[in-house]
Amino acid sequence: MTVSEWFFGISFLCFYGKLFYDKSRAFYEGLLCLAVLLVVWRWFFDGIGPAGWVLGMGLLWAWKRLRSPAKFDEMPDWLAEWDDEPQPEPPVAAAPAEWAQIPALQARRPGQRSLDEEAWCWYHLTSETFYQGAIDACQAVAVLHGGMDQTWGEHVRALQRGIEAVRKAGDYEPLAKAAEAIMGTREEAEGLWMGWLGDREGQYAWLSAVAGNYACEIAQTLKAGLLGGEYWLGQAQHDIPERRNWPLGPAGADITSIFAGMEEFDYRHVGLEENYPHFRRYPVPKVFPDYVPQVDRAIKTGETVPWTGVWIPAAGLERHNLTFAIAGRPMQPVWRIVQTREENKRALLEQEGWREDGIGLVYDPHGAQMTPLPQYEITEMVWYPLLPADAPEAKTAGRVPAGQPCPIRGWWSTPAQKNSRALFERDAILPAIADAAPDAAFWQWDRNQERK
Repeated sequence: MTVSEWFFGISFLCFYGKLFYDKSRAFYEGLLCLAVLLVVWRWFFDGIGPAGWVLGMGLLWAWKRLRSPAKFDEMPDWLAEWDDEPQPEPPVAAAPAEWAQIPALQARRPGQRSLDEEAWCWYHLTSETFYQGAIDACQAVAVLHGGMDQTWGEHVRALQRGIEAVRKAGDYEPLAKAAEAIMGTREEAEGLWMGWLGDREGQYAWLSAVAGNYACEIAQTLKAGLLGGEYWLGQAQHDIPERRNWPLGPAGADITSIFAGMEEFDYRHVGLEENYPHFRRYPVPKVFPDYVPQVDRAIKTGETVPWTGVWIPAAGLERHNLTFAIAGRPMQPVWRIVQTREENKRALLEQEGWREDGIGLVYDPHGAQMTPLPQYEITEMVWYPLLPADAPEAKTAGRVPAGQPCPIRGWWSTPAQKNSRALFERDAILPAIADAAPDAAFWQWDRNQERK
């Protein structure tokens, strides 16, 4: 080989070794394949001299290094456990079967909504515990090949800066932007995934999907709080109905979708801890805690939010949803469910020529498959803070004097009468209580908001 070929061989190995820990694996797979082709081409025409053998051995070393188990010097505990132990194949199951793993969900029927469950999900998915889980997931991808990958390492730092902005100034915008950036990288990784390259690449694809799960939940739970109020005050009045009436965040009971399992690369359902590994350290409570609305602190859509946290609409949960609002920003509207997915499906099948096959797919008169979607309507709303029942200010937060309008649609009861639990619509007059002691002449938000 010539001096230039010697130089090429040595330079390639140095370049490969220098950048091995800084770039993605797919990049090096491409370089390695190109180098192998060059060596084969040279051998075919001129034979291989000493420099060629050096380059060939170097390529074999690089291939072996690329295929060897990764070093996880900074990986989270859950990842070390996941990497060392063989993972059993999760059973294929519909969402209700997943509920059996969570005691708090065992008694709930499909389609039944639980205020405590939804409130817990909102609080948890907007907590620092969940955000730290996202950091761990991104760091697991970043150190997959023994060193910090530049892109995923920057995602880790962006999330850390976002959490710091929340702590110091209550600013959630940097955190939301960091989550959106992770989702973009995840989409790119999904497009590059080629299973034939080996198990290590499959592991990269899986771990980046886990990071994407966290990022998606962060972005979705913060979007309405960051943009919903400003959208209502500005663009919503001029937008087309299809865009205006599509929710900016989780609507209805969508926030509980984390319990349903997700389909991944081999189209199998996986469990909660596989999608969100921090639940191994912070499991879902066996019984969801109670929550109470602070009925003396109402604000309307468009008004400035005084308190960051979970809020409940005056219309209650029926065809509505809880939300996460951020102090200092305009309060968002609510996207009321006009027609559920099942209602939309039934309406389509009532039309002439529409049909449903044996597995539930819907086809129009021309044979095209259609996916029924829920229909929403953007609506101005009065909102109330929803506090954990053990919070000091929650002791009297859910009380309304008898004879006053009911502030929130839901179940109410009074300590002055036995078996008084009843469902009251918003603005309905709460009945007066005969012969009640002065300190018991009130109605209170019932801890059980599920219909019996």
